[in-house]
Parts: sequence; C-alpha cells; structure tokens
Amino acid sequence: MKRWIKLGIYVGIAVSLVFAFSGCNAVSSVLGLSGTAKIAITDSPVDASNVKGVYIKVDSVEFHRSDMAKDEFEEMPGFVGPKVYNLMDLTNGNSDMVGDLTLTAGRYTQIRFMLDMPEVGKQAPATPGCYIEFSDGTTEPLFVPSGSKSGFKFTGSFDVPINGSVDITVDFDVRKSLVKRSDGTYILKPTTMHRIVVNDQSGDIKGTVVNYTPSATGDYLIIYAYEDGTWNDTEDDPPAVDETRFPNAVTSCKIFTDETTGDLMYKLSFLAVGVYDLAVAEYDSTGAYVTTKGFVGDVKVESKTKTVENIDMATLPTTLP
Repeated sequence: MKRWIKLGIYVGIAVSLVFAFSGCNAVSSVLGLSGTAKIAITDSPVDASNVKGVYIKVDSVEFHRSDMAKDEFEEMPGFVGPKVYNLMDLTNGNSDMVGDLTLTAGRYTQIRFMLDMPEVGKQAPATPGCYIEFSDGTTEPLFVPSGSKSGFKFTGSFDVPINGSVDITVDFDVRKSLVKRSDGTYILKPTTMHRIVVNDQSGDIKGTVVNYTPSATGDYLIIYAYEDGTWNDTEDDPPAVDETRFPNAVTSCKIFTDETTGDLMYKLSFLAVGVYDLAVAEYDSTGAYVTTKGFVGDVKVESKTKTVENIDMATLPTTLP
C-alpha cells in the first residue's frame, strides 16, 4: 500500500512540475485531455450593389495554441473539407457552422482557413475555388496578394475546457478584405482584423434608424462599430492602394427594412463585451462612399445581451462626444 501511495505522490509531483514549467496546455497535450470547440463563421456585407455572392472554398482549418511557437499551426482534426461558403449569406447576425471539433484542452489564440485561391500574378484556374458572382450572372476569380500557403488568420483567444465545450464565431469581414485592383482583378486581402469571438462573452447592438433622407447622391447607410477611443479623423479618408475606408472598425452592417414594421433597422452582431462608438456613413447606389453623417458614442455591450440604440438622423452628432 505504501508503495502505491508513494507512486501516486510521484505522479502528482510530476504533473505539478509539468504545469509549472509548461502550462496547462502542455499538460492537456501530454495526458490527452480534450474538449469540444463549436466553430461558426459570419461576415459583414460588401458595399458594391452588383455583387450577388462572394464564395470561398475552405480546404482545411488550422489552429494555434498558446504553447506553440509563433508561426506553428496544426490542422484541426475532424474538419471534413473542402467546404464552400457564400459570405453574402452570413450577414446581419447570420452564421454557418464550420464544425463541432474535438481539440486538446487549453487556450487558443488563432485559427486560420486554408483557401483554394490563386496568388496575384498567377493565372486563375478554369474553375476557381474562391470567386465573386455578380447580379448579371458573371463571375470573377478571387486572388490573394501573397502567401497563399499562410491562410486567412482569425485572432482572439478562447479556452477549450477539459471534457467541456466552447462556442465561437469567426468574423471574415469581407467588406475590409475584398478589393478591386487597378488592373480589374479582385483580391481577398488578409487583414489583422479578422476576429474570433466567444459567443457567450459577446452581445449585439441593434436599433431603428429614423429621419433618414438620402442626400442628392446618397442611397443607404453603413454603421461601423469602433472600440471606444479608437476612432481617428483619418478613418474615412480616401484609402491607399489595396486598402479600404474605416480600416480599424471592429465590424459593420448595412441598414435594412424590417419586413413586419417597415422600419429602417441595423444590427451589429458578435461584439465582444465592452464599450463602442458608432460611425454612420452614407453610400450611393453603386456602393461608393459619399460622406460620414455622424456618430453615436459610448454604447455598452454586455454578454448575451442585445443593446438597443436607436439612431435619429435629425439629431445625430457630427463629432464624437
């Protein structure tokens, strides 16, 4: 009996040492401890009115744990690819499942999608995996500027509990990524703002938009959400080559008409808990930026809560408070 007690003590000490020197991720890996990550994908809409669909073909999904080297990724077990998503179907809080996957328990900091997409400068295949569909039925291939092997990365930490489950959503934000180059080709540009959101640690901002009369060249509004204090006066300046306006916005949405009430509405979904400022911008019928109409400051988002913030365009401040 004493020998078994001593053995148990030694095992306990060994496990404690692993925790001390390598962290709980390494312990989970060594002991084979696992949990489940339910992963969904969402998006922000594009501005061009003639775009009917933005299709991506995901060949595989990879992950980065906090105990890995900086550029080290592993393929997610259980993801059955390829899968094709139309990002235009995943706006205004809609999402689609990527997978219900078993992972080593621990903290994760990045996910990346490996896409079937040619690099800029290379000829697109006859049937590209990633492409744009326009309203007239024509299509154009989507290119990636460089590093097609590096994938599209989503950043943000989440924990996979031992024998438990976590629900997360990755936000592709095609509005920031989709760029038409001067040569007429389209690229899907990786950005640093693709987000990972833990669903039960996030909420929404929604509301009505009243007293909106389009300007002489305007047609509709886009609402941009900024983490409190991150807006600066250059956000709506003309973008540099292969860039977009409002580069530091967390997410955005286009106003829409409620089918029941006929009211103009907006909905910003999957926002991490915190305080946000909203920028209201006007666009014309072709999706071109017209002007920034005003701001709503200090909107608080709480977990699993829909914050109602109605916007009156007649009294909308033209500067942040």
